[in-house]
Amino acid sequence: MDDNSKGVTRGTKSGRNPRGANLERVNVTDLKEGMFVAELDRPWLETPFPLQGFELKNESQLRSLEKYCKYVYIYTLPIKSSTTRPLPVARPLPKRKKNLDKKADKSTKAKPKTRLAEREKHLVATWEEHRVAQRSYQRGKSDIKDILHSARFGQMLNTDRAESVVSDCVESMLRDPDALLWMSKIKHQDEYTAEHCLNVCILAIAFGRHLSFTEDKLKLLGLCGLLRDVGKMRTPDEILNKASSLTDEEFVIMKQHTTDGYHLLVEEGGAPEYAIDVALNHHERPDGRGYPNGPELLQSLML
Repeated sequence: MDDNSKGVTRGTKSGRNPRGANLERVNVTDLKEGMFVAELDRPWLETPFPLQGFELKNESQLRSLEKYCKYVYIYTLPIKSSTTRPLPVARPLPKRKKNLDKKADKSTKAKPKTRLAEREKHLVATWEEHRVAQRSYQRGKSDIKDILHSARFGQMLNTDRAESVVSDCVESMLRDPDALLWMSKIKHQDEYTAEHCLNVCILAIAFGRHLSFTEDKLKLLGLCGLLRDVGKMRTPDEILNKASSLTDEEFVIMKQHTTDGYHLLVEEGGAPEYAIDVALNHHERPDGRGYPNGPELLQSLML
């Protein structure tokens, strides 16, 4: 019988699972809530799932998997779950033949165990970090709302508090980038501005991590992303939250958020020069069609 016709398959005809002792191949139609999906039958980037590995918690996740995959590999290492259903129990690998063991080099035999241990350690760490990231994200969002509220009512910006938010994001990103990126994809319309600032911060840190930036540079990059749109707190709500297209007159007012942000950060006195520069120039374009300086900036670059 072809293994695609079975719900769960443990390895090849030889009995060895090519993906590891704690991974089992399962047809998506046989998945149950509480199982931990470790790998797909296609690259993760071809799916909408932001985390490379997640616990099945609801029917929506199951339907999404049915849409994109025929089978997946579930992780069978016992992981503390928020559901009452236990994760599947893995079968032990068959014993290796003695004559093969004698021929194998000790270092060669150790490598699969090392890789498997690293995989298990990574998946458990991701699971735990997701919970930590959720708390960090909510705390960061609350702090940013307070910072933006102060800016809206003409109070001094608390850049120390902003730097604390960024430090939490950097530490989480360095431990495991997927967990915090997952949080950045959750939207709440009533908290859009605070979430947008925090999400830009997270994405900037993720990109910097990809470029192998140092921790100090990641914190600076995250702070630039966090404070980029702080000037919008001086933009009237009826323009900032308008659902339809802005009129020419309204767009002129909207564009002022760059200079407003610049002045807010300069007046505060504690913001890094790079953050001030980003607040002022993040809408500039290489062809001179951006703002606030536009053609003047292009001309200065050509000198």
